[in-house]
Formats: sequence, C-alpha cells, structure tokens
Amino acid sequence: MGTRKSRVTSIGLLMLVGILSVSTLGFWVLESEKKLSLFDALWLSYVTMTTVGYGDLYPSSSGGRLLGAIVTMTGGIGVVAYVATLLATTFIEGETRRKKGFARVTCEGHFLIINCPNVEKVRTITEEIRLDTANRDVPHCADCRQSLRVPGRVL
Repeated sequence: MGTRKSRVTSIGLLMLVGILSVSTLGFWVLESEKKLSLFDALWLSYVTMTTVGYGDLYPSSSGGRLLGAIVTMTGGIGVVAYVATLLATTFIEGETRRKKGFARVTCEGHFLIINCPNVEKVRTITEEIRLDTANRDVPHCADCRQSLRVPGRVL
C-alpha cells in the first residue's frame, strides 16, 4: 500500500478533485441562464476554491450561490489548505532530515571512513584499501582536506 502519509495525501488530492468536479458540474447546471461553458464553470470553481475571486464570473442564481458558499468555498478552501499543508510538511521534513544527516544515501563503489583521528590516517587507510585488487578502481579524493570538511572545522 504505502505509508500512512502518502495515503492521507492521496485522499486529500482525491477530495480536492472531487470537490472541484462537483462544483464545476454544479455551476454548469445551476448557472444555465448564463450559458457557461464547461471551462467557464471549471474556472469559476477554481477561482472560488482558491479565494482569488477575480469577479469576471460569479454565481447569480440562488442555487449557484449556495453551491459556491457551501461546497466550493467551505469544502474547497479547507481541502486546498489541507493539501498545501501536507505538501509543505513533506518538503520541510525532507530538508530537516537532510540537514540532520538522516537522509538516505545510496552510493556504490564508495568506502565510508568514520571517526578517523586525522587526514594522514585516512590516507593510510585509503592506500591499504587500494592495494586490494577488487578495490583498485574505487575513486578517492586527491586532496582529502577538501572532502573531509566538518561544520566548524577542517580535518
């Protein structure tokens, strides 16, 4: 299935599409005296749902105003805000994980040397690894001080 978060996001997006569809068809039917095209009804729904309200199209019938007030504005604005919040949370959590070093790293052909006391020790370990014929083609940093930067100090 997927994670709970992806399911909730999918449900939110489906609700958004559902409200937009119901609102579009409702405006298209209820505002028949204006002879709105289907695209105009979609435009009216979108502009109302996102609270832009350009004023170029607006509902004039009682049914259209009721649909606009209850379904499109109340439901649509809530769902738009909810989906926007989910997307923002996803981006912020990803950036936070990356900054804290919890982001997933997928590399092939690399060695990770952790907690080495100095650059010379890293160079010694690197040369020992390169002596093994299976690891001969693994790239290494020519100037280790360039790649061994730690925030606040250089190793």
